[in-house]
Amino acid sequence: MAAKNGHSVEDDAIEWFVFLRDASTTDEDRARFLVWRDADPAHARAFGEIERLWSNLDHVSPQSPDLLGSGKEDVSRPMPSHTPPPHAIGGHVLSFGSRVAFGSKVAAAALVLCGLLIWAWIPHDFADYRSGIGERRTVLLDDNSEIELGTATAIDVAFSPTQREVRLLEGEAFFTITKDAARPFIVATPQGEIEVRGTAFNVKITDAVAVAVAEHSVTVRSAGGATASVQQGKMVRFDQKTVSPASNADLEAIQAWRRDQLVFIDTPLETVLTDLRRYRRGRIDLLSAVAGQKRITAVFEKNRIDDALDTIAESLDLRVIRATSLFTALVTN
Repeated sequence: MAAKNGHSVEDDAIEWFVFLRDASTTDEDRARFLVWRDADPAHARAFGEIERLWSNLDHVSPQSPDLLGSGKEDVSRPMPSHTPPPHAIGGHVLSFGSRVAFGSKVAAAALVLCGLLIWAWIPHDFADYRSGIGERRTVLLDDNSEIELGTATAIDVAFSPTQREVRLLEGEAFFTITKDAARPFIVATPQGEIEVRGTAFNVKITDAVAVAVAEHSVTVRSAGGATASVQQGKMVRFDQKTVSPASNADLEAIQAWRRDQLVFIDTPLETVLTDLRRYRRGRIDLLSAVAGQKRITAVFEKNRIDDALDTIAESLDLRVIRATSLFTALVTN
């Protein structure tokens, strides 16, 4: 792999660390790693910091034999000292921006890596109601309205004599709202809000908010003031400025999560992985920008995300590298 401009020593060390934990790593790969590590003291320091912090989490031993097999450092083969990590994996495993403001960059990089490896997304711990990763939960409100929370979803509830409001903080939910002519029902999101009287609809937050109406109609307002009425069987997406034109909603596919399934129809892989990440603890990275644009049509079970990743890799000529269950990468063969 030719290192990209701005590809730091810490990035290389992290890629090596993940790659060396893959079962398919060969003796030649290990020899190339040793050449890279010994070519510059900074390489050895960066890799050592990652090993040390990882070992503190009791995931691996700090000794190199765990990664290098026999532990014998045979670097007698003629290789250039600038030999880069073995995979041009489409970018960096991690990005260290200006937000890292403490210690050396090496230590910060290793801390970021280990933070990601023990990462478990539990949204908004202090929300009124929330669901865990892979969990569905039904909340019955005081007005007999019902909200089914999808995986890793959080809401706050605020009822008053004149208005009913639920703030969807993160995730996805299906709302079945009891009609109350005197009190509109508002679903507030960071991008805007949905107002209803009595209806059923699905709301999902990603980079924007997707609203699909199963019964009656809803009114959508972006934070910037754009407004649209969405009828039964239709859906829109909105962000803080705009609301998309209404389109036909595939309600069976949209609500598949309520049956513990994930349905994707001609969907870019990067979008598929965004959804899969919500159902599994640990980090899932796609280390190929080109592969991210390939399209997937599939049905996956929510409790078999690792099987889904293996299926995706096989169908798109990718390879899955797992550094325990806490870090998984898809790379090009």
